[in-house]
Amino acid sequence: MFMRWIGGIITVLIVLIMIGTVGLDAIQRRMITAPDVHLTVGSFHIRAFATRTPNCRIPSTQPGNSFCSTNSIYSTDEYYVVWLLKQSRRGSVTFEEARRLALVRLRNDGR
Repeated sequence: MFMRWIGGIITVLIVLIMIGTVGLDAIQRRMITAPDVHLTVGSFHIRAFATRTPNCRIPSTQPGNSFCSTNSIYSTDEYYVVWLLKQSRRGSVTFEEARRLALVRLRNDGR
């Protein structure tokens, strides 16, 4: 019985990886629109969005974001990025750590 559970879990993980790979390829080829994701679980935030400034953890279209605006010196290529943000406190100071989980250049030619 235990081996069936393990086999089922492995099968589900393989199917999820295949679906994720096909979905990411469809986003890269612009067959589907890249979704904006804002998910919060406890002190963790997951953000995913299309942008021309891939090193900025805030979307360039967000108001008040002058450093990462579309008028910056970054390239004209568009990217889909996924960020993991974690809010922490040290004493009375709150700060946010950011880690980029994925970076995919979106193709302009439809290939």
